[in-house]
Amino acid sequence: MVVDFLKRPIVLREGRVIIKSQEFVLFILVLFLFLLEGPIYTINLSIGGIIPYKRALLIFVAFGATLLLCIRNVKIGRVDITFAIIFLVAIISFLVNRGSVIGLTKYQLWVFFAYAVYFVGNHLISEQNYLALLRTCYAIGVLQMPVLVFQRVAYPYMSTTFKTEVSLTDASFGTFFVYGDPAMAIFLIFLIIFLLWDKNAYQVMKYRKIVILWFTASVFFANAVVCQAILLLVYGVYLLQTLKKPLYFYLSIVGMIPIIIILALVLLFAPVDITIPHLLVALYKGGGRLLLSGEVSDLQMKIFLSGGYSREAALYYLFVVKGLMLFGEGPGTFYGIFQTMGHFFTFYAETGLLGLLSSYLAMYFMSSKIRRAGKQYANILFVSVLLLTLTTDVFIHCTIIFIYVILCKSYILSISPLIPKTVRPAKATNS
Repeated sequence: MVVDFLKRPIVLREGRVIIKSQEFVLFILVLFLFLLEGPIYTINLSIGGIIPYKRALLIFVAFGATLLLCIRNVKIGRVDITFAIIFLVAIISFLVNRGSVIGLTKYQLWVFFAYAVYFVGNHLISEQNYLALLRTCYAIGVLQMPVLVFQRVAYPYMSTTFKTEVSLTDASFGTFFVYGDPAMAIFLIFLIIFLLWDKNAYQVMKYRKIVILWFTASVFFANAVVCQAILLLVYGVYLLQTLKKPLYFYLSIVGMIPIIIILALVLLFAPVDITIPHLLVALYKGGGRLLLSGEVSDLQMKIFLSGGYSREAALYYLFVVKGLMLFGEGPGTFYGIFQTMGHFFTFYAETGLLGLLSSYLAMYFMSSKIRRAGKQYANILFVSVLLLTLTTDVFIHCTIIFIYVILCKSYILSISPLIPKTVRPAKATNS
């Protein structure tokens, strides 16, 4: 599977080595973001950071190369326009709040990374390479479980520097970026969704059921709790769509209601380390007003305002103290690069409702072609990303956007033979 994709960027023809530029750029980005970043950063943290690998430089080069290769075929679409709006809203927020130039630069840079990986995937994935690309992604997915086991076993023996930067809870990132364990889990979930919903998935993976079980075990072995809840939701939706007997159908709906309610409460209102009993006590004490009852300590509020991680203080500050904000408090006001509390909080706090809705609109439009074809696959992908934004900054972890684009574009190419095409009548010729 991987060998097939490895052969595509470089071809030996008539004794000459020919590099296929477009597929070479795509291959390099997939190789580093999905397979090599985790090992590189693990080694780098252990030896003092002497490896000169920079994700930002890689993405800049990939974007520039794609732009040069596809300049004649580049068309401005809804996703491009929506990202332009995101950039514009950030500038307006910066001016209204008299913000920091450094904060604006950081914010725009991470938005650009998300756009760059979308641009590369959207323009370089084609009918000629999408099957090989998907098989490579599945091969990388199969590797995650043994890597996760190794990381869990090896953690006590890692260097002090590594353990200072990465806690045991977060040491389940597989071959992905050290700080991106949700990226690894959502990568596997997206691949599961493809296998469940795409009727042509047999072209990609022969042992579909075994692979789905393997990926499911990998997600639950990792510590990405939110992704585990998302996966349960995915299976629930799949069962609701496939069950035909009315009794089983209604029982499934009744069973899913409490799961969805608890998931929503935990995602929206719970601190990171909260347990279900703790959550129920908080609900009781709050008199039904959840954690927005004002029982936020001064210490929690100070931690949030200084850029730290306190979700309940963030909720109280943003929606009770501040209320509705169109442009937020200015880009880069609260968070450093890795001190994020999730895309939802970051975008609303820094660029307000307009910035948040624009970012969601961009992700919605990425799957719009599938939706126009009348497929539910696009909706389940989008909802999964939407839920993940409550705890993860999906633009900073641009790997999430990249795999999202790969699965959207590949699905379109997979179902394209099934979509009826309008056949134009041939022009009459003069005899």
